[in-house]
Amino acid sequence: MQETAADIDDTVRVFNWTPKVGIEQGITLFVDWFREYRATVPAMTSMPEFDVSKLVPGLIG
Repeated sequence: MQETAADIDDTVRVFNWTPKVGIEQGITLFVDWFREYRATVPAMTSMPEFDVSKLVPGLIG
């Protein structure tokens, strides 16, 4: 596995949290969960319509 510069020291210190599984096992568990979850959720065929200009007034013309 490629090394990263990810650093969880602040998370460990601030939240007194430590991971219960390593990154490789965590990724495997997440992918398994996501595949199972995705199989139970109907596919979104299109995005709902919305007016962007109402989202941030004055942003668009």
